[in-house]
Amino acid sequence: MIVHGLDLSYFTGKLEGYLRLKGLSYRFEPMDTYGFLTLGDRVGVRQMPHLTLADGRLLTDTVEIIDALERQYSAPSLTPNDPVTAFIAI
Repeated sequence: MIVHGLDLSYFTGKLEGYLRLKGLSYRFEPMDTYGFLTLGDRVGVRQMPHLTLADGRLLTDTVEIIDALERQYSAPSLTPNDPVTAFIAI
């Protein structure tokens, strides 16, 4: 997996923290203006971080990325069982 983002981005940090806690290996790739525009065009929205999966799929929006990874790598789950707590946690 490749995380495209910036060290100064709260959302990039949130994703990196999640990946480390989940024990998933990834490579960090700093996002410059060109990357921001190019990846945004591919996904349809210009925001960060973006995550490139091993199969080449590109995801964006930290909440959506974490939800997708929780479905793909269910154990151990980092999402609380209580729906209200789960909503607040994300």
